[in-house]
Amino acid sequence: LGCSTICGPLGTIEEEAGIANENGENVINPKLNIGNAYESSLPLTCKLQAAAIQFSIIASLLWTLCFAIHLFRISSVNVNPNRTHSYCSLFIYLLISIPVPMFLTYYIFAQDIVGISSDFWCWINDDYLDEWASKMLYIMVGILVIILFVLYFVMKIHLKKFIKKSNNNNNDLVLNRSRLSFVR
Repeated sequence: LGCSTICGPLGTIEEEAGIANENGENVINPKLNIGNAYESSLPLTCKLQAAAIQFSIIASLLWTLCFAIHLFRISSVNVNPNRTHSYCSLFIYLLISIPVPMFLTYYIFAQDIVGISSDFWCWINDDYLDEWASKMLYIMVGILVIILFVLYFVMKIHLKKFIKKSNNNNNDLVLNRSRLSFVR
C-alpha cells in the first residue's frame, strides 16, 4: 500500500494528462494490443497500484483476523504452546490470509474493471466503481471489522474473568508469564 501511495495519484495524473516524458513520448502507449483496448492503455504502474490496493487492504484485515484468533487461542488456561506456536498454525494463518486477496485481485483484472477512479487512483474504473466497489471491498471489510470487534470483545471478557479467577484462587491456577504480560 505504501508503494501505491508513493507512485499513486501523481503518476496517474501525469499519465492520464498525456504529459510527455524526457524523450518527448507520451507515457501511455495506445498501440499495445493486449486484452481490451482500455486495459491495454493502462500503464504498468496503474496496474501495480490497483493490485497493491486490492491485495493489501484485504490481506491486512485477514492477517489481523489471524492474529486475533491466535491471541484468543493462547489466552486459554490450559494452553499447549507446542500446538499454538507451531509451523502448522502459521501455515493455516497464511492459508487464510493470502489466497482470498490474491483471488480478489485476479478477479478485478479478469473482469476488466481496473482503471482510473474519479480521484486519480488506479483501482476500479470510475464507470464500474458504484457497482463493484461495494462487492469487492466495502462489504468484505465491514464483515471482517465486525468479526474482529466481536473477537476482541470476547477475548477481553475472557481475560478479565481469567484474571479475576486467578486473583481469587491465589495458588490454584498457575499463571503463564507471557499471559500476564499480555494482559497488562
